[in-house]
Amino acid sequence: MTAPGKSPTRFAFTFHATVFRKDPAFVARVTWDFTQQKIHREHAPLERKPKGRFHAEVSGTFTASVGDIIEAHRGRTKERDSRAFFLVAPSGTLILVAFADELDDVIRVGNYLAGRLAVEDLGKGGWVFDKVRSDWNGEPVSGEPQQRQRTPSPSSSLSRDNMDHHKPDLLHELSRPDTIPEAKGRHRRIRHPG
Repeated sequence: MTAPGKSPTRFAFTFHATVFRKDPAFVARVTWDFTQQKIHREHAPLERKPKGRFHAEVSGTFTASVGDIIEAHRGRTKERDSRAFFLVAPSGTLILVAFADELDDVIRVGNYLAGRLAVEDLGKGGWVFDKVRSDWNGEPVSGEPQQRQRTPSPSSSLSRDNMDHHKPDLLHELSRPDTIPEAKGRHRRIRHPG
């Protein structure tokens, strides 16, 4: 149970989709793979049952922590995949932050996961992370909150010593613009601090 006045940090969400039998449907927690410099998905176990002649019903429950990114794929339409990225807000809701076919938005999600973008800059429009809500509600998970394994965003309050400790790694990363997703295929001059 969470202490009075504190919001829970982990929530259980329900996923449900009706899709054509051959169409994919999934929900996954998305993280950043620093070794391969790309998004990594941890798929939640979902149950798939036939529904009628042509459809399937996909459902399940998954847990996520505040600040996690969740990717949900609910099938396809004639024009596009119904696949999007959601942010777990402190209110216990999933906030839509990007559609998977909007490349600029997906790049922002990758930068957030890699710790290069603050949570406040993730969504479009003006919203406050601590107060934002949506209709996709989760239930608080009882027990000890699990530790997040995500890199803190640049706006996080890191101690000066900790920041200085990571400075050589950051300088090395900045010297390689090919590792910055939005810089691929572009030539930019990067000025080193100091």
